[in-house]
Amino acid sequence: MSHVNGHPNSSSAVPISRKRRRSASVNGELPNDKLDTSSKGLNLRKRRRNETVSSELHKYSPSPPATALASGDLHYSASIEAFLDKCYPEITHPPPSTWHSSTRHPPSFYDCLSKIHLTSGALHELNRRNRHLPKSAAIALGPDSGIDFDSLPLRRGEVSANLQRFARVGGPDLIDLRGYIRSESIDLETSETSTSESLDMAGKKRKSKSQSGPSSNKRTTKSGKSVNTGPYDDNFMTALLDGGVDGPHYDPKPANFEALKTLMKATGSSPRSDFTEAKLAEFREAAQKAANEEGVNLEVITKIRDNTAYETIHSKLCSNWAPLLEEGGLTAAKPDYMDGLKIKKENAFLRLYLDTYIVPAANAPFLPNFFFEAKGPMGLGEVAQRQALHDGALGARGILYTRICAGRKIDDNAYTFSGFFAGGVVKLFAHFITQPDGIEGMLHYHMCIIGQWIVESDLDTYRVAVTAFRNLRRHASTVRERIATSAIDVLHSQVRSGKLNADSTYTPTHAPQTLDFGPASDGSRGSRGSAR
Repeated sequence: MSHVNGHPNSSSAVPISRKRRRSASVNGELPNDKLDTSSKGLNLRKRRRNETVSSELHKYSPSPPATALASGDLHYSASIEAFLDKCYPEITHPPPSTWHSSTRHPPSFYDCLSKIHLTSGALHELNRRNRHLPKSAAIALGPDSGIDFDSLPLRRGEVSANLQRFARVGGPDLIDLRGYIRSESIDLETSETSTSESLDMAGKKRKSKSQSGPSSNKRTTKSGKSVNTGPYDDNFMTALLDGGVDGPHYDPKPANFEALKTLMKATGSSPRSDFTEAKLAEFREAAQKAANEEGVNLEVITKIRDNTAYETIHSKLCSNWAPLLEEGGLTAAKPDYMDGLKIKKENAFLRLYLDTYIVPAANAPFLPNFFFEAKGPMGLGEVAQRQALHDGALGARGILYTRICAGRKIDDNAYTFSGFFAGGVVKLFAHFITQPDGIEGMLHYHMCIIGQWIVESDLDTYRVAVTAFRNLRRHASTVRERIATSAIDVLHSQVRSGKLNADSTYTPTHAPQTLDFGPASDGSRGSRGSAR
């Protein structure tokens, strides 16, 4: 080498060419000031092609084997990794599955879905089950396949180290696909450690509860913590449908559908000054300026609501509510707006008795039956609709059990309501419960569309939509007051007669039609017989 003034560490040293640098690195002649001794050099695959690997080699061994050093060029290629793995087997690379943090569902989640959506979690579960396939699954293909499966490894652990290294650098490892067959011929186990699992991604009909035990809709993270399924996951809707919670529809309708449509159209409840071109212009401007969901809640929804004082709460996590599905696993509801009853001394026993069915959270209104969701400009109406479905089903369940305490039964009427605002559209729903299979059957939750409007389109549409929203909200307030008052009277009477203890709690029987204490006093018209 030639250096200025013969000093290799001189600040004006002549740069060493890439070719000479590589040659000098192999022969151990590179000056010390050119060596990279930082810990960041461990991952050699991310280094630039013109950098030397000599410094990394000297970290782990002062004298690499001569046969390995003589193996040829040390350019960035597959030969570098093969060279390092041969000389220094203790240098390992983490598997690709640990490079990025992601969530995973437990196997039981997919076993209970009637239809499995193609999500990243589902693909990871399919790969995991394929890795646990036994060799017998490959043998099932038969001797006429022309492949000697007995001599081929089916799991990654049985593949030679060289083949694994080649697949890691040169392309995907497809060894797990060898011998894969459909799951019908394999005994499916839900255990994470089972070696006989397989997943039919086309989906199977969900097993009945008599054939399969309780499962979970939870997913687990890499650290092993459980994470519930939320409305942004496509499988959230599938879990609700499988649990008897039907999505939005126009039919079947609640028994009081026509009455609801009539009261929503009633005029006179709001002043005419609320429905002028100036008010519509203010609404349009607020909708355009709202940059996110919070902006919509603060600037847009406040113009739809009136000044009536309701017991409402905004964006409260309903962590006290009992899970809607028996297997659990859904995220706790968090409505943007939730109207309920004020906590008073007079309703203390009702709150204690029904607790997790009518008290969604601490310091929040109880027995809520009106919910509203809002989305910003980039928000999805589909997600808001799923949230409204979940909110309304939870509220309808609480209303049902409260009516049962008052001696009522299922009558197909809607006493719970929800809605959402997204993309300039207001949509309102009525929630009701039926029991199609009789008193021993499973409860079915319905969400019927009772109105939708493009609010910004014109003044008439704006007036109709806002009037319907306010009238429905006012009706929900009246309904919950009547139902709660009726239930409180009956419960206090039972406590005085000794039928109930002061510290009793309610246990659902899923047979509400067996309780009939006479005509309803909450405004309903009684049962129509067997539910639809």
